[in-house]
Amino acid sequence: MLASMRPEHLRSFGTTIDGLRLVATDTGPVRGDGAEVRGRAAYLLAAVCGRRVPGEALTGPGAARLV
Repeated sequence: MLASMRPEHLRSFGTTIDGLRLVATDTGPVRGDGAEVRGRAAYLLAAVCGRRVPGEALTGPGAARLV
């Protein structure tokens, strides 16, 4: 599911993944280019859909944009 996410899918959630590289540490999908955000796929998906995740759940230079 993460691999198929595109910026236009997230407009209704008020988030953007433009400029982010999402790396799921548990399942392997990588999506996008830019500042890396690493974490479990469930946390990445929740964060890009505007849900709160624990601060330590996502790491990398782009993580601050999603937590």
